[in-house]
Amino acid sequence: MRADRAPGIRKSTFEDPGISENMRDVDDYMRGTLRWLRVPRFDALYTEPLYISLEDEPIGVVCVRVRQVLALTTALIAGGVCPFIWDGPQSRVIVQKVSGLTVGTGAAYRFDFAVVG
Repeated sequence: MRADRAPGIRKSTFEDPGISENMRDVDDYMRGTLRWLRVPRFDALYTEPLYISLEDEPIGVVCVRVRQVLALTTALIAGGVCPFIWDGPQSRVIVQKVSGLTVGTGAAYRFDFAVVG
């Protein structure tokens, strides 16, 4: 998993020094509090649930891209915010559903997940 910091606020200097200071505070807070973590890409059959190992409990899990392994260039409409349960003793999330996918098709998929923590 790789941690990526969000880009900073584009404009942090304003005519009013109080606004400038507050914008920098908001930027520092957001960049220091929320982290997007890219989960290493993996290939797997789609099952429910789907298990993903993580170091810490995330706030959210997003399936950002799904492709069939044998048809990587074919568009597939699937993914989005995923319902999950945190399994702390096993250090993993249990993804309950990836929208647009069906269990038991026999197709292998390439998954790209990101988590917010």
